[in-house]
Amino acid sequence: VSWIRRKDFHVLTVGSDTYITDDRFQAVLTQSAKDWMLQIKFVELSDAGLYECQVSSDPKISHFYNLNVLVAEATIEGESIRYVKTKSSINLTCVISNSPAAPVFVFWYHNQRMINYDSARGKISVEKGNEDTAISTLYIKDAELADSGNYTCGPSNAGPTSVYVHVLNGEKSAAMQHESSSSIASSSVSRILFIQSALLFLVASLVRR
Repeated sequence: VSWIRRKDFHVLTVGSDTYITDDRFQAVLTQSAKDWMLQIKFVELSDAGLYECQVSSDPKISHFYNLNVLVAEATIEGESIRYVKTKSSINLTCVISNSPAAPVFVFWYHNQRMINYDSARGKISVEKGNEDTAISTLYIKDAELADSGNYTCGPSNAGPTSVYVHVLNGEKSAAMQHESSSSIASSSVSRILFIQSALLFLVASLVRR
């Protein structure tokens, strides 16, 4: 049994012998001594493509396999900046997509400190989701002002992703809501003034013509 990489017609293995200098490739004979599997360790994006399993019978038998290589990506659901009140809970959900298997681990950080083992007020879980998705959740009860900061989800099979959490008391929360409303109002006024200026410029241009 031979394995051939079809994109460059490179013979990878013949029986138990390997014909490629890349030691990530090897043929593995199953316990049944009937099936020859092609094993690729530490798969890379460049490994994607069509592979041919060829049996040297008469007539020759071939079977083709298309290998898709997925790149896992992590995102934390919701807004990138969160506001929670003191004594309420912090709930963050990290979704790892393009992940056929659950990651070996998911580390959560508060600022630069890992918090996976801070079990007094918190809990972290990792589970397999639907299809090619894994989910990790971070729960912290009775949020305190000191819990404010950057929270990072770092799965073993994808790059890290972060959100910023503000834990506020009642007065600060109201002040930040007012500041946010003022900012939105100011932005809206600026847009209106810009549109008005553009219209006046257009009218003046038409009058000159």
